[in-house]
Amino acid sequence: MLKEPWFKAINPKSKVPTLVLDDGRVLTEFGAIAIWLARQVTGGNPPLGKSWSWG
Repeated sequence: MLKEPWFKAINPKSKVPTLVLDDGRVLTEFGAIAIWLARQVTGGNPPLGKSWSWG
């Protein structure tokens, strides 16, 4: 847990992981970050629940 003021301003839970997107949105849960990353790699349609590789 990070207790630095700059980090609490981004994520009041003070927990990692935290991802700040270019548009200012903040993702603070691993599952949300993983799905966001999968959508970036697959063009928005990740085969969730299936085995796949990053290529």
